[in-house]
Amino acid sequence: MLLSLSQAAKETGKSKSVIANALKKGWISGKHGVKGHWEIDPAELFRVYPPVHAPEPSQERESTARDAMIELLREQLKDAKDREARLLAMLESEQATRRELEVKLLEGPGKKAKRDRK
Repeated sequence: MLLSLSQAAKETGKSKSVIANALKKGWISGKHGVKGHWEIDPAELFRVYPPVHAPEPSQERESTARDAMIELLREQLKDAKDREARLLAMLESEQATRRELEVKLLEGPGKKAKRDRK
């Protein structure tokens, strides 16, 4: 299926004058049809000007891979924050236990005996 000048402009997002100039300068090959209008092979057009309606496959794959990597990193960050919270809770518990033991050791055996008698 050959494209008219207007169709080629729509497919590439370029103006008709840009496409016409490319045809005149020989950057794109095309021919004049029976009615005198330009007829352009899409493969020839897209060789010079990529279509605007379809993203390039490599960009789409890169975008998908990037999105997957971002999601994985978000999950890892959430897991790391959860581990950090658990470790902080454990540390606080250990510090409280250590303080209790220090108090008992600093009191000495005599004070403990007096405290037990009461």
